[in-house]
Amino acid sequence: MAHLRPAFEDGLGDEGYVAGQNVVIDYRFGEGDPAKLPDVTAALIARNRVLRGSRPAEIPIERPTRFELIINLKTAKALGLTIPQTFHQLRAEQIIE
Repeated sequence: MAHLRPAFEDGLGDEGYVAGQNVVIDYRFGEGDPAKLPDVTAALIARNRVLRGSRPAEIPIERPTRFELIINLKTAKALGLTIPQTFHQLRAEQIIE
């Protein structure tokens, strides 16, 4: 599905939306691992409930079953932070450059 991102963002642009400027896009992927799909689905359902008017306090809290480390190197650089190469090679599930 990642190959569809440019077309999706182009379509948003046609409607006047620019990712990172007037809309935030939170991509979620199972990365080919079916075991990740329940977590991805639960997160999307919770977001959908809020967007449809539910108060966040009405949505039950669920304990996380796993944690992911995602490093955004572009943002780290903009903030003046240095992330050691060895750190993101060994620990990060995703690195955004």
